[in-house]
Formats: sequence, structure tokens, C-alpha cells
Amino acid sequence: MRKNLILLLAVLVLGSGCEQRDLLTEDLLDSQMASMKIDDLNRTLDFVFSDGRFDQGEFEDTISTGLSRWSGEVVKNGDYKNEFQLNPEFQELVDSYQGLPVVQRIEELSFLKSDGYYIQQAAWLKQIGDRVTGVEIKGMHELYHLLAAKAGGEGEGFESDIAALHSDLEEGQAKELAAAIRLFDWVTRNIQLTPEPVFDEEQRAEICLDDTEGISEEEAGIPGLGYKHYPWQTLLYARGDYVQRAKLFMVLCEQMGLEAVMLACNGEDDELIPWLPAVAVGGKLYLFDSYLGLPVFSERPGQIATLADVRKSDKLLTGLDLTVEETTRDDAKYRIRPEQIKELTALIYVSPESISHRMQFLEDRLLGDRRLRLTAKPDQTRESLKGIEAVNPVIWDIGFRTQQFRNVVKSASELVNEDSQLITKLTWFFDEEDYVDRFVAYRTARNLYFIGKFETERNSRRANAVQRFRSIMYTQDEIDGLATNRRLLYQLGIMKEEGQDVNSFNNRLRGTQAQMELVRRDAGYFLAQSTFDNGNIPTSANWLKRVEEKGYSERWNTGVDYLTGRAYEARKEYKRAIELYGKGEFEQFHGNLLRARLLKEASEQ
Repeated sequence: MRKNLILLLAVLVLGSGCEQRDLLTEDLLDSQMASMKIDDLNRTLDFVFSDGRFDQGEFEDTISTGLSRWSGEVVKNGDYKNEFQLNPEFQELVDSYQGLPVVQRIEELSFLKSDGYYIQQAAWLKQIGDRVTGVEIKGMHELYHLLAAKAGGEGEGFESDIAALHSDLEEGQAKELAAAIRLFDWVTRNIQLTPEPVFDEEQRAEICLDDTEGISEEEAGIPGLGYKHYPWQTLLYARGDYVQRAKLFMVLCEQMGLEAVMLACNGEDDELIPWLPAVAVGGKLYLFDSYLGLPVFSERPGQIATLADVRKSDKLLTGLDLTVEETTRDDAKYRIRPEQIKELTALIYVSPESISHRMQFLEDRLLGDRRLRLTAKPDQTRESLKGIEAVNPVIWDIGFRTQQFRNVVKSASELVNEDSQLITKLTWFFDEEDYVDRFVAYRTARNLYFIGKFETERNSRRANAVQRFRSIMYTQDEIDGLATNRRLLYQLGIMKEEGQDVNSFNNRLRGTQAQMELVRRDAGYFLAQSTFDNGNIPTSANWLKRVEEKGYSERWNTGVDYLTGRAYEARKEYKRAIELYGKGEFEQFHGNLLRARLLKEASEQ
């Protein structure tokens, strides 16, 4: 049944080229923006930071055209002397990936259609970071409060708890570490952990988009560890493997002025094994495990361990092994052993956009609340790693590999109507991504969530994130009766046009109904996340219960269980939280069981 739904979406929706319309009141408001002539920086940035709706074509064209016109005028007026020089550190990357169109445009000042997503990614991350690090929500970090109290250093708030647990840090350094913990916690709560993509030869052949001999997995269009999504896609789709989670955490830290790297161990044939992201504070590297969804802790409960700590004491890593009482699974051992961390590589994340002339040009001219980090600064990262022994900083190419993979997927998805075999090869794409990309109301709700618009201003007609997610929790009657529901037809942009072929209209109708089935599956979960992030944590647990009752939790089982546990934790219902973390059924089982252990120890009197 599920596979048939995905195939229906591929055949009926992909070929239609239609975008749904948003609520009528917002259509009228946003049409004013669409009619504006985008010819300067401020208007273009207004569009990037907008809380209104937009379809992808409009967004891509508006940003690329507006910024290209603006940069052209700056140069034309003689206000810019071209002094751009590619950092020599990036030359090897550029040479290795020179076949990528985005790399071929590194030195140009004109902007690409895809640049809008990269710039919006930075804007989303900045707004998320400011909100997450700037607001104290009662119960949000209950575990740390308990651990601080257990260690005899309880403070009056989260930052004071962290300062009490890390008495060796100066005040500013403790605030930096507290910010990193909050950002990591947000990523853990919002990005559901997915397994590392592993395929046997038969499965590989079934999904391979290019079987040219000698090319890489990403060039063949085969999903792999860490490169499947851009960070903005990981945000939008709310799912990712542990490396994708780490990438998102790193760029989130970057926007907040924190230096983060991905530590990697040496595997067989000198292949690097990504381990975990680490944040540099006060000349030390603090460890955050994106697979566990937890920091690595030192011997003092609640204190985040540094790399030096785990090198000094093997039991900080071996202590992450699960006991027989906790689980009988075969994979109960922590995946990295002490002997593997004697020599490490610190991978510095960069993307093709972040080393380009145009992004440097733009970043240098952003001011105030709209100042964003758009360019890679490896020298700063290397400086933060000075004095840390046996850690070799290296520029990471995974952002370029993501570009390769996404280019192949994009090209293949545009050809499904010409090659029916591509539909089956791209089943994962239609199931996970395409319906989100094409459903304007869905993307609008996610945008409102990222920018933290949870309440509607007085006399405003614009819906907030909570209202948005409520509006797309379609009932079965609404889906089945779409053909006669003029309000929904108008909102979704599928009103029958004069002279339109009946079959064409019916195909669009059925394709939209298939999309609605997938959208409502997600909306309740995101509604719960919205109420949690807005501080209404008890309500989030109620919504999560409804998600399970309606049978929509299969796709989000790990996230639903984890977020429900966090809600119980915040409500001081520790026993219920421990029971839920202890289920040990889903992808984040290892970290959840460790959290249950910590919570049990911290809450016992």
C-alpha cells in the first residue's frame, strides 16, 4: 500500500509542475512581495527572512536575480575593487571537484539559483541559535539541573548550572559551553536519527542512478553516510544519520561564533571513520556524540568531557558500553574504543558556496541583525585547536560530495517521465523529500518554526507555526472529499481551469490527495515540536500521544518516543521518562538507554 502511494506521487505529481497555494489571506499579502522588482540588497534579504509563503521557482529566481543585480550595480558604480583570492587551502578541493558547476563559479560574483537555499540556511540557523541560546525555558534541561544538584553545584538557571559543573572555566567560556550544549540538544530533539545507509550489491543495483564504472557512490546517486542532504535539507526533513546531525550542529555553532570540528579515527586502509563533533572552548575540545544524542561526560556527573579527559581515562569511553541489565542486543558496546583516539583528524566543514567570491562579497556587506556567517574560515578553526595534541586539522570534502550526490538526484528526478525505471530507483526520494518540496503550506509551517514564530501578533492575519501545522493535519474526510471542497482546492492551487482536460485535472487531484496523506503524517509530530520549543512542554506530550493514536508515528517512532520522554523529564515524571528511554527499540536506543541511566542516578535521593 505504501509503495503504491509513493509510485502514485511520482507519476501524478512530478509531472504536473504545480505548486499548492497558501491560505487566501496570505496569498493576498504575499502577492505584493512577488510583484516587487527585486533590485537591491535589502529587498532580497527581506525575501530570505520572510515568514510568508513562496514556491521554489519563485524563491530561486528572486534571490539569484536580486543578488546578481545588486552585486553588478556595486561593481558598475566603482564601489568595489576585486581583491578576491582563493585560499590556497581550498585549491585541492577545487581541483578535485572542478566538474561541479558550483565549483566552476567559485570566482564569479553572479549568484546561482541554488544560492538562495544556502543563504536561507544561514538565516534559519542564526535565528534558531539566537532563540535557543537566548531563552530560558523551565524544564527544558532538567537532566543537567538534576546532575548539577547531585554534584553539589546547583545554580539558578541553565547557564549557572553549567558554570557550577565546570568551575575551571571562566565566565565567558562557561557561557560558550552552555550555548553549545543548548544547540546540540536542539539538534538531537529536532533531527531524528536514521541508520547509516548500507546496501548489498543487489540493493545497490536497484537504486543506482549511474552505473558508470569507477565512479564514487555519490556520483552514482547512491545515498551514503553524511552526504545525502545539505544542512538545510536535514533541517527541513528533520531526519539524518549521525554525520548529518553533526554537520548541522557544526554549522549551527558556526553561526553563533563557536568553532566546531568533526573528529575522525583511522580505520582500515587509512580510511577515516567519523566519530563525533567537538567544540573548542578555552583551548579544549568538548565532546558531543551525535549518534548517542548525548555529550560524552567526565567522571563528575553532568560535566562535559574534553578530548584530554577521555584520553586520560579509558573508562569514560568504556563506561558508555551498555550492561546486560540494560540490553541484550549484540551492539551494546560503544562503537569507538580508547585505543582508536590516540591519533585523530579534526575535519573542518566547508561547502562550495562558503569558499566562493560571491559569498565573501555578500558577507562583508551584511550588517546588524542580518549579519550572517557565509564563508569558511579554517584559519580561525586551526587557531582554536592550537595546543591540542595528536589532532590533525584537515579540510573536509563532504560538502562537495553532497553537491555531487544532489546534482545526480536532481537530474534523475527531472527525467522520471521519460524513464519509468527511475521511479523505482528514486522511491526513497518521493517518500522522504519530494512531497515536502512541493507542498507550499508544509514548507511555510517549517519556516515559521525555524524562525520561532509561535504566536500571532495582535490584528495580524498571518498564521503562526502552531496554527500552520494544525491546518495541514488533514482529516480523511477532507482528503477523500477534496474534489468538492472549494476552499481546500483554492488553497492547494488545483482549481479546475477553463478548457482544462478532465483527465489532467483528475491526475492533479489524485496526486495532491496522495501528498496530503504524507503531509498529515508529519504535521502532528511537528506541532508537538513547536509546543515543546515554545515552552508549552506538557501540551507537546498530549500531541505526541495523538500522533501515536492516529497511527502516524511509524515514520517518527524514534523522535516521538524521545520527545515524549523529554516531556516527562521536564514534568519531573522521571520514572515514566526512564521507562520510555529504556525501550531500546529504535535507532537512538544506545543514547536513550544511557540517558535513562543518567536520569535514574541523578533523580535518586
